[in-house]
Amino acid sequence: MLNDKIMTASPSHTAINVIVNPTAGGYRRRRLERILKQLYVQTNVFETCYGGHARALAREMPSDVPVFVAGGDGTINEVVNGLMDARNRGKVIPPLGIIPIGTANVLAHEIKLKKRTGDIVAYMNGARSIDVVPGMSNDCAFLLMAGAGPDAVTVANVSPTAKTLFGKGAYVWQAIRTMMSGGNAMITVDFGGSTYPAAGVIVARAGHYGGDYVLTSRAGLLTDDLVVMTLRSGKMKDLARYALCLVSGKLDQQPDVHIAQVSEVRVSSAERHGQMPVQIDGDHKGQLPCKIGLAPHAIRLLVPGHFQQDSMV
Repeated sequence: MLNDKIMTASPSHTAINVIVNPTAGGYRRRRLERILKQLYVQTNVFETCYGGHARALAREMPSDVPVFVAGGDGTINEVVNGLMDARNRGKVIPPLGIIPIGTANVLAHEIKLKKRTGDIVAYMNGARSIDVVPGMSNDCAFLLMAGAGPDAVTVANVSPTAKTLFGKGAYVWQAIRTMMSGGNAMITVDFGGSTYPAAGVIVARAGHYGGDYVLTSRAGLLTDDLVVMTLRSGKMKDLARYALCLVSGKLDQQPDVHIAQVSEVRVSSAERHGQMPVQIDGDHKGQLPCKIGLAPHAIRLLVPGHFQQDSMV
């Protein structure tokens, strides 16, 4: 599936478009300018002005000019959805690249792109494209994951101000608060003809989670399926154990964590628990119930020249 064409050095590509989120957690205007000045091509920069603007911009990007996203995973998700909007309308969409200047930058870890300026410049000057089929949660596309349960509650309760001021720290603090409150609300996960009760579920397209943490080696951008991971217990001590196992790369080895490779999964909550949030690529995106599967179309994702399928985690 790998396409060895060098996108930014190709004679047919003398320019790139860059969508910038100026509120991204790690945004530094001067650093971005240093990166862009070292490229072999002309750059056209578009700054977002409001939530959803990146998606709107992506819908109108020309097909023959690669588009890079300077921001975090949330901004990348907006652009992915904008490109999918355009693809669903019959347009040919441009290749998608990233400039990781956000809070977690999970996708950068997934494609083995380091955040050093020199590494980003080398990537942008010599990227190649792979075809990636996004996941879909209801009508929202994602490249990383969709989830419900403690992680979605944490994401839903992090304020934009705290995220801007404290970055990852805001999520850590809110996660602690979520664990201390326990996870008595249960959800129902349906796939493969069976129903599983759980305190939380993560449906992964990528193998990384929350930064450079490895969720499971069974997930990956080039795999043919999604990976569904159900967390059985919502007790505080077990939520803390799940968090520690995620950090150590052993979450998928826990006896009360069930993992399966699926093409489609449905997640719902019991009426007595009310509406429960859903997180997609690290942002709050609606409520349960949701149907999660694979998108009907692929996008072309630009990856570093050294990227290989078996080096994803």
